[in-house]
Amino acid sequence: MALRLVKFIKSSLRITINQIFYWSDSKTVLQWIFSKTCLFQTFVANRLSEILEHSRPIEWRHVPGVKNPADECSRGLFPAEIMENDRWLTGPAFLKQEEITWPQPIKLTEPNEDDPEVSATKWVGVLYGPAPENRIRTLLDKYSDYGLAMRVVAWMLRFISNSRLKSAKERNGSSLNVKAIQQASNRCIRSAQLECYPEEMMALEQNRLLKSSSRLLKLSPFIDKVGVLRVGGRLDYGPFPYDVKHPIILPHEHPITRLIVMREHDLLAHPSAERLLSSIRSRFWIIKGRVAIKRYLFKCLICKRHRAMPCIPLMAPLPRHRLAPFQRPFTYVGLDFFGPCNITIYRRKEKRYVLLFTCLNTRAVHLEVTASLDLSSTYLNIFSKTRWL
Repeated sequence: MALRLVKFIKSSLRITINQIFYWSDSKTVLQWIFSKTCLFQTFVANRLSEILEHSRPIEWRHVPGVKNPADECSRGLFPAEIMENDRWLTGPAFLKQEEITWPQPIKLTEPNEDDPEVSATKWVGVLYGPAPENRIRTLLDKYSDYGLAMRVVAWMLRFISNSRLKSAKERNGSSLNVKAIQQASNRCIRSAQLECYPEEMMALEQNRLLKSSSRLLKLSPFIDKVGVLRVGGRLDYGPFPYDVKHPIILPHEHPITRLIVMREHDLLAHPSAERLLSSIRSRFWIIKGRVAIKRYLFKCLICKRHRAMPCIPLMAPLPRHRLAPFQRPFTYVGLDFFGPCNITIYRRKEKRYVLLFTCLNTRAVHLEVTASLDLSSTYLNIFSKTRWL
């Protein structure tokens, strides 16, 4: 309120004001104003931002409660006391004296963390210790977009690489390129392979044969130059890209597999499972690929709409005439027209319609040609010709 009152007075007066002092008997408020490290709750933070925007902390001073004339309003005075004590009307007496006689500034400390108006400060630092879980897997679980996840991992690898360099000139501060994204992808894939196939990776790195019980034995796997596990085979001399001849092996239950499947699924505009599997195998070989793809596609909302079956309503009971037993054909019939059909009579063309009779019991059908849809030319003529009905 004091700040807003000063703004109003300054806008109303035409004289120049060189210096302004704000007085408060609340040490807590002054601690908030002078604080440089604490974060506050929304209510206090909004008012402190308004105070610091239009004033400086050194303009705020502390006045003891016994010298504060505002206490006379908040605590209340009798009419006789107001006449004897005019401090409410004229202000404190020390303002009429020299500045050296004013109340001296007090030493303020930072607000206590137990103060309910102080927001808890988030700690930022680095912890060293054993990591019982795969951090990359935990990171990939939080993302649903493959490109975004790879960029995050690439920035993390960039930060680790720059942190190991002592000189700031040697650090890489440029934007990410294709090579950095590919390195991040290889790192995530290798982490998934080490997590799901640790024995196979260790055996291949030590040039040992795989166990006969290994799930990867039939794929003749090997580790490439970047440490990624790939499918072997007999296509080395084929005119195909390297990823087609030796696709990367992926576990079917890892988050990196989910991101790759969903990215390819979106690029191909929600194809079938077989079409998606064929496209993915041009670069990756997912163990139990069909099972993995169907599990991920089952969660796609757009594919759910495509697979949705129409809701067939319950039919009403059949009419009584459809169920009448021991009746001659065409005892109960249904009628319908279709046409017109253009026919040629001598040299002229005329329109004819066809009247369809359907027996309600036997479902037998009889067709009759009519010249028009009029009652006189249609029904009477037909009934006169088909009395056997």
